[in-house]
Amino acid sequence: MQWLDTHAHIVTLASGRVVMLVIFGHCPLYGYISVVQEYDLEKNTWSILHTQGALVQGGYGHSSVYDDRTKALYVHGGYKAFSANKYRLADDLYRYDVDTQMWTILKDSRFFRYLHTAVIVSGTMLVFGGN
Repeated sequence: MQWLDTHAHIVTLASGRVVMLVIFGHCPLYGYISVVQEYDLEKNTWSILHTQGALVQGGYGHSSVYDDRTKALYVHGGYKAFSANKYRLADDLYRYDVDTQMWTILKDSRFFRYLHTAVIVSGTMLVFGGN
């Protein structure tokens, strides 16, 4: 199966398990993906996580970055489906706590973009490029 523009991060959970978290994406069969998938590197197993908190809208073309200080992923922008026939760029900013599996919606950036990248430097998320 072909997935478009998913983002993966290797993280060490509070339990000590090392996992790869795959955030969002798009698949021709399933459409826009709003779930978090987890791959356990030691057990060689995949699972879809049961997240809590805010209801987030998945898509593709977003950026995501892991902040080791806060133990959270930050996901910005992308191209999303907002209804059955409405698609557009997004300026959303989400926070995903990797230990509690909790989503939080943060303040929108007011910069709609996709196919960009992001880094965290000294506690600040910097977003570069994109359309």
